[in-house]
Amino acid sequence: MKALVICRFTFFREALCSALCQVDDSPVIIEAVDVAHAGRLLQAAEATPDLVLASYDVLLDGVEAIAPIKAQLPEVPVVVFGQFSTDADVRQAVAAGASGCISPSDGWKKVCDTVKRVLAGEIVLTRPCEQQAMAQSSAAPQADEFAGIKLTPRQVEVLELIRRGKSNKEIARNLQVAEGTVKMHCVAIFRELSVTNRTQAAVVGDHLAATRAAPMFSAT
Repeated sequence: MKALVICRFTFFREALCSALCQVDDSPVIIEAVDVAHAGRLLQAAEATPDLVLASYDVLLDGVEAIAPIKAQLPEVPVVVFGQFSTDADVRQAVAAGASGCISPSDGWKKVCDTVKRVLAGEIVLTRPCEQQAMAQSSAAPQADEFAGIKLTPRQVEVLELIRRGKSNKEIARNLQVAEGTVKMHCVAIFRELSVTNRTQAAVVGDHLAATRAAPMFSAT
Protein backbone atom coordinates (compact mmCIF):
# COMPACT_ATOMS: atom_id res chain seq x y z
CA MET A 1 0.00 0.00 0.00
CA LYS A 2 1.17 3.50 -0.87
CA ALA A 3 -0.20 6.34 1.24
CA LEU A 4 0.15 10.09 1.58
CA VAL A 5 -0.18 11.36 5.17
CA ILE A 6 -0.71 15.10 5.66
CA CYS A 7 -0.49 16.52 9.18
CA ARG A 8 1.23 19.57 10.68
CA PHE A 9 2.04 17.96 14.01
CA THR A 10 4.83 15.39 14.12
CA PHE A 11 3.30 13.37 16.97
CA PHE A 12 -0.03 12.86 15.22
CA ARG A 13 1.58 12.36 11.83
CA GLU A 14 3.74 9.56 13.22
CA ALA A 15 0.70 8.07 14.96
CA LEU A 16 -1.23 8.04 11.69
CA CYS A 17 1.72 6.38 9.98
CA SER A 18 1.82 3.76 12.74
CA ALA A 19 -1.87 3.07 12.19
CA LEU A 20 -1.20 2.49 8.49
CA CYS A 21 1.48 -0.03 9.45
CA GLN A 22 -1.28 -2.02 11.16
CA VAL A 23 -3.13 -2.15 7.84
CA ASP A 24 -0.18 -3.16 5.69
CA ASP A 25 3.06 -4.88 6.70
CA SER A 26 5.27 -2.66 4.58
CA PRO A 27 3.43 0.49 3.48
CA VAL A 28 5.17 3.14 1.41
CA ILE A 29 4.28 6.40 3.15
CA ILE A 30 4.84 9.96 1.96
CA GLU A 31 4.68 12.45 4.85
CA ALA A 32 3.72 16.09 4.33
CA VAL A 33 3.09 18.95 6.76
CA ASP A 34 0.46 20.72 4.65
CA VAL A 35 -1.36 20.53 1.34
CA ALA A 36 1.20 22.64 -0.54
CA HIS A 37 4.02 20.44 0.74
CA ALA A 38 2.03 17.36 -0.31
CA GLY A 39 1.64 18.77 -3.81
CA ARG A 40 5.39 19.24 -4.19
CA LEU A 41 6.11 15.74 -2.91
CA LEU A 42 3.57 14.21 -5.27
CA GLN A 43 5.16 15.93 -8.24
CA ALA A 44 8.49 14.36 -7.28
CA ALA A 45 7.04 10.95 -6.44
CA GLU A 46 7.38 8.08 -8.87
CA ALA A 47 4.13 6.38 -7.89
CA THR A 48 0.58 7.50 -7.16
CA PRO A 49 -0.62 6.76 -3.62
CA ASP A 50 -3.55 4.44 -2.99
CA LEU A 51 -4.84 6.61 -0.17
CA VAL A 52 -4.57 10.12 1.28
CA LEU A 53 -4.93 10.44 5.06
CA ALA A 54 -5.20 14.11 6.03
CA SER A 55 -5.45 15.56 9.52
CA TYR A 56 -8.22 18.12 9.92
CA ASP A 57 -5.65 20.65 11.17
CA VAL A 58 -4.31 21.06 7.62
CA LEU A 59 -7.79 22.07 6.49
CA LEU A 60 -8.20 24.97 8.91
CA ASP A 61 -8.41 27.36 5.98
CA GLY A 62 -11.45 25.39 4.83
CA VAL A 63 -12.19 21.95 3.46
CA GLU A 64 -11.66 23.51 0.05
CA ALA A 65 -8.08 22.41 0.72
CA ILE A 66 -9.23 18.92 -0.27
CA ALA A 67 -9.97 20.19 -3.79
CA PRO A 68 -6.35 20.52 -4.96
CA ILE A 69 -5.64 17.04 -3.60
CA LYS A 70 -8.57 15.58 -5.55
CA ALA A 71 -7.56 17.58 -8.62
CA GLN A 72 -4.12 16.00 -8.53
CA LEU A 73 -5.37 12.56 -7.45
CA PRO A 74 -8.97 12.30 -8.71
CA GLU A 75 -9.25 8.53 -8.27
CA VAL A 76 -7.52 8.34 -4.87
CA PRO A 77 -9.75 8.26 -1.76
CA VAL A 78 -9.17 10.93 0.89
CA VAL A 79 -9.78 10.23 4.58
CA VAL A 80 -9.95 13.20 6.96
CA PHE A 81 -8.90 12.59 10.57
CA GLY A 82 -9.83 15.12 13.25
CA GLN A 83 -12.38 16.66 15.57
CA PHE A 84 -15.28 18.00 13.52
CA SER A 85 -16.96 20.91 15.28
CA THR A 86 -20.25 21.05 13.40
CA ASP A 87 -22.36 19.08 10.97
CA ALA A 88 -21.41 21.68 8.34
CA ASP A 89 -17.75 20.64 8.67
CA VAL A 90 -18.61 17.05 7.85
CA ARG A 91 -20.95 17.96 5.00
CA GLN A 92 -18.36 20.25 3.46
CA ALA A 93 -15.61 17.63 3.75
CA VAL A 94 -17.76 15.04 1.98
CA ALA A 95 -18.86 17.57 -0.63
CA ALA A 96 -15.22 18.45 -1.29
CA GLY A 97 -14.46 14.82 -2.05
CA ALA A 98 -13.58 13.09 1.23
CA SER A 99 -14.41 9.37 1.29
CA GLY A 100 -14.02 9.08 5.05
CA CYS A 101 -14.25 11.24 8.18
CA ILE A 102 -12.96 9.84 11.47
CA SER A 103 -12.55 11.29 14.95
CA PRO A 104 -9.71 10.82 17.49
CA SER A 105 -12.33 9.54 19.94
CA ASP A 106 -12.84 6.51 17.71
CA GLY A 107 -9.40 5.10 18.53
CA TRP A 108 -6.68 3.73 16.27
CA LYS A 109 -8.48 0.44 15.62
CA LYS A 110 -11.26 2.45 13.99
CA VAL A 111 -8.70 4.36 11.93
CA CYS A 112 -7.31 1.06 10.62
CA ASP A 113 -10.79 -0.30 9.90
CA THR A 114 -11.77 2.90 8.09
CA VAL A 115 -8.65 2.80 5.92
CA LYS A 116 -9.37 -0.81 4.92
CA ARG A 117 -12.98 -0.06 4.07
CA VAL A 118 -12.18 3.10 2.12
CA LEU A 119 -9.54 1.24 0.12
CA ALA A 120 -12.25 -1.31 -0.68
CA GLY A 121 -14.37 1.49 -2.13
CA GLU A 122 -16.68 2.30 0.78
CA ILE A 123 -17.59 5.70 2.19
CA VAL A 124 -17.00 5.68 5.94
CA LEU A 125 -18.00 8.22 8.56
CA THR A 126 -17.64 7.86 12.32
CA ARG A 127 -20.93 7.47 14.12
CA PRO A 128 -21.00 11.08 15.38
CA CYS A 129 -19.95 12.29 11.92
CA GLU A 130 -22.56 10.08 10.30
CA GLN A 131 -25.26 11.56 12.49
CA GLN A 132 -24.00 15.04 11.67
CA ALA A 133 -23.73 14.38 7.95
CA MET A 134 -27.15 12.78 7.73
CA ALA A 135 -29.05 15.29 9.85
CA GLN A 136 -29.83 18.97 9.85
CA SER A 137 -29.41 20.23 13.40
CA SER A 138 -30.96 17.48 15.53
CA ALA A 139 -33.79 16.64 13.14
CA ALA A 140 -33.86 13.83 10.59
CA PRO A 141 -34.09 14.85 6.92
CA GLN A 142 -37.64 15.22 5.67
CA ALA A 143 -38.97 13.40 2.64
CA ASP A 144 -40.28 16.59 1.03
CA GLU A 145 -36.67 17.79 0.78
CA PHE A 146 -36.24 15.21 -2.01
CA ALA A 147 -39.76 15.17 -3.43
CA GLY A 148 -38.65 16.49 -6.81
CA ILE A 149 -36.09 13.76 -7.45
CA LYS A 150 -37.07 11.40 -10.27
CA LEU A 151 -34.98 8.30 -10.93
CA THR A 152 -35.77 5.28 -13.07
CA PRO A 153 -35.83 1.84 -11.41
CA ARG A 154 -32.47 1.03 -13.01
CA GLN A 155 -30.95 4.30 -11.75
CA VAL A 156 -32.18 3.43 -8.26
CA GLU A 157 -30.33 0.11 -8.54
CA VAL A 158 -27.16 1.85 -9.69
CA LEU A 159 -27.36 4.42 -6.89
CA GLU A 160 -27.84 1.67 -4.30
CA LEU A 161 -24.64 -0.01 -5.53
CA ILE A 162 -22.82 3.34 -5.47
CA ARG A 163 -23.90 3.66 -1.83
CA ARG A 164 -22.27 0.28 -1.20
CA GLY A 165 -19.00 1.57 -2.63
CA LYS A 166 -19.08 -0.46 -5.84
CA SER A 167 -17.03 0.62 -8.86
CA ASN A 168 -18.56 1.01 -12.33
CA LYS A 169 -17.03 -2.31 -13.35
CA GLU A 170 -18.52 -4.06 -10.32
CA ILE A 171 -21.92 -2.44 -10.92
CA ALA A 172 -21.85 -3.56 -14.57
CA ARG A 173 -21.04 -7.11 -13.50
CA ASN A 174 -23.75 -7.10 -10.86
CA LEU A 175 -26.44 -5.75 -13.19
CA GLN A 176 -25.14 -7.64 -16.23
CA VAL A 177 -24.84 -4.56 -18.39
CA ALA A 178 -21.96 -2.84 -20.19
CA GLU A 179 -19.69 -0.58 -18.15
CA GLY A 180 -20.46 2.25 -20.58
CA THR A 181 -24.14 1.88 -19.75
CA VAL A 182 -23.33 2.24 -16.05
CA LYS A 183 -21.37 5.41 -16.77
CA MET A 184 -24.36 6.90 -18.60
CA HIS A 185 -26.61 6.04 -15.65
CA CYS A 186 -24.11 7.71 -13.29
CA VAL A 187 -24.13 10.91 -15.35
CA ALA A 188 -27.94 10.97 -15.26
CA ILE A 189 -28.01 10.24 -11.51
CA PHE A 190 -25.47 12.96 -10.71
CA ARG A 191 -27.48 15.46 -12.75
CA GLU A 192 -30.77 14.52 -11.06
CA LEU A 193 -29.27 14.65 -7.57
CA SER A 194 -27.37 17.89 -8.33
CA VAL A 195 -24.03 16.38 -7.29
CA THR A 196 -20.66 16.12 -9.00
CA ASN A 197 -19.12 12.89 -7.69
CA ARG A 198 -19.88 9.42 -6.31
CA THR A 199 -19.24 10.41 -2.70
CA GLN A 200 -21.86 13.17 -2.86
CA ALA A 201 -24.28 10.84 -4.66
CA ALA A 202 -23.85 8.22 -1.94
CA VAL A 203 -24.55 10.78 0.80
CA VAL A 204 -27.73 11.97 -0.93
CA GLY A 205 -28.68 8.33 -1.47
CA ASP A 206 -28.30 7.72 2.26
CA HIS A 207 -30.62 10.67 2.92
CA LEU A 208 -33.15 9.20 0.51
CA ALA A 209 -32.92 5.77 2.09
CA ALA A 210 -33.39 7.28 5.56
CA THR A 211 -36.54 9.14 4.51
CA ARG A 212 -37.85 6.55 2.04
CA ALA A 213 -38.41 9.56 -0.18
CA ALA A 214 -40.90 8.84 -2.96
CA PRO A 215 -40.53 7.87 -5.70
CA MET A 216 -36.91 7.10 -4.96
CA PHE A 217 -37.25 3.90 -2.96
CA SER A 218 -40.86 3.01 -3.72
CA ALA A 219 -41.59 -0.47 -4.97
CA THR A 220 -41.65 -0.82 -8.73
